[in-house]
Amino acid sequence: MKGFWLVFGLFIGGVAAEQIVLHAGVGGSGGLDDEAVKQDGFTIFNEVNSLMRQWGNALRPNGFSVTLASVPANTLLYHARTDPDDPSSPEWFAFDAEMSYGIYGGRKNTSVFLRTYRTTNTLGPLLYFDGLSAALTFSGTLDSQDLLAPPNSTSGANPFGDYARAERLCGWASTRGVEGFVRTNAGFELLWCNMRFEGLKLVRNMDVTRWADEMNDHSDRSGSDRDGERGGHRRPPVPGGDHLLLPGPGPGRHPPGRGFNMFARYASWEWLRAASHTYDGPGEARVRLDSAWHVTARGTSVSQLGASRMASLPNETIAIWKNEVDAMLRMALEENKPASGIEWRGLTDAIVARYGDRLPELGALLDRALQVPEDSYALEARAYTHSTNASAPLQHAYRQISSLVLPFYDHEATKESQINICTSSILPDLATPEGKADFMNPSENKLWRAINHVHNSICTVLIEVHAELTALRPRWNALESSHKSSIAALHSKIEHLIAQLDWSLWVRCPETMFGYVWRLTNLHLDEHRDRVRQHSTTSYNTKDGTEELQQTHAHQKGFK
Repeated sequence: MKGFWLVFGLFIGGVAAEQIVLHAGVGGSGGLDDEAVKQDGFTIFNEVNSLMRQWGNALRPNGFSVTLASVPANTLLYHARTDPDDPSSPEWFAFDAEMSYGIYGGRKNTSVFLRTYRTTNTLGPLLYFDGLSAALTFSGTLDSQDLLAPPNSTSGANPFGDYARAERLCGWASTRGVEGFVRTNAGFELLWCNMRFEGLKLVRNMDVTRWADEMNDHSDRSGSDRDGERGGHRRPPVPGGDHLLLPGPGPGRHPPGRGFNMFARYASWEWLRAASHTYDGPGEARVRLDSAWHVTARGTSVSQLGASRMASLPNETIAIWKNEVDAMLRMALEENKPASGIEWRGLTDAIVARYGDRLPELGALLDRALQVPEDSYALEARAYTHSTNASAPLQHAYRQISSLVLPFYDHEATKESQINICTSSILPDLATPEGKADFMNPSENKLWRAINHVHNSICTVLIEVHAELTALRPRWNALESSHKSSIAALHSKIEHLIAQLDWSLWVRCPETMFGYVWRLTNLHLDEHRDRVRQHSTTSYNTKDGTEELQQTHAHQKGFK
């Protein structure tokens, strides 16, 4: 499963969460620090782009934000427990039955009931915590929750006391008009604060005990839902056994040990399979985000740059963030203030879709121009462009970057104007001459500035690379070492930009196979196969009596 070990490796605890003592008298947003927003712009962009998506949250597990959300009517929710009774408030619900059964199914010496609910009204308002906010670790995944509704203890929050955390969060929410919370586990879960709400209807309550009983194949777990009022909300198990060294489990529920049996293990895999459906694309579409009401602690102060968790932020920054959350809820829920109508995650999607494939391709073409020896250019060009032109990789790089800048490129404009036009090609220039966009709420203003900075950075590199390739164009057929140095500098610019952007789109296992569906060149098919085979190698490794076929990437691409 894509990213499995990364996701579950994140459940290993690290340093204990540091206790934050807020400075008294800090209030308001303190104004928008443009320099701080720019410094954190790439991080804020990725934060917004990953909202309600499993993969982006797995890569950046420590959340720094909350977003207003809701669950629409006629959505099915699931809750498993060890008795047939109605759950009390507050309680957790899964959006996938596999997740509920994965938590409680297969327990020995106890019954297991799977309850299905249907929402008859919209559930909300809800607050969504970004990051792997349901991962019970010491490494920062719970910081935003424990800072928003801190525990009544001087020893810090216990990551395993999730029902106690739920009670604190719901107590905090009760005075602010918030009805529940959404968090990321392996999949997404809903914490609903008021089980007496009439908009949540029980559809069925099924005894699912017999599935494990008939197979005589239980996990090594037993016990009730809460194991006491302060019990923990269980984390996803590691299929195949708990061979990772986790922090001390504390009281309540915790992952199974090595006795994890086949049926329970299979149920856990199905839980992970269900979670993988929300890795990319729309993410968890059964939750409706209102990204206009997104409050992040990022971009608040230049002193926080590089902070890996909320608990390491300056006290003033934490206080500002908490006040901004309160102000956001007041404006959205009490005062019914309007927002811009911009869907901010969708806006980041448009930028990722436009450049996500093209930037790595552009970098690869420039790299190819550097790697191909001068006496090999003709052969390379014939296979690549049907041409004997020795500048084939640069031609392709120039054509690609020209197609990117074409919709907004004005040959008569200055470089600065070209960059500004490019920047506004996806993200309109919404600011007034004073630098403010009055129809956006304060949270949106920060998002707009961060996303605008990211797109401006992309456009700056594209315009510069286009200008350099244009200047080098007369010399493409006879590149000298100085010209190659210029191309190397352009390649470095693209690679540096890709590293800055750090999009989750690019964290993938490499593709190694594709079906040969059509002739890609004017070469005869047999000639093309022979050419590919000339550039492939085969070797065998017989260490320990095993035989392993190793081939080059070209030979793996489906040419038999």
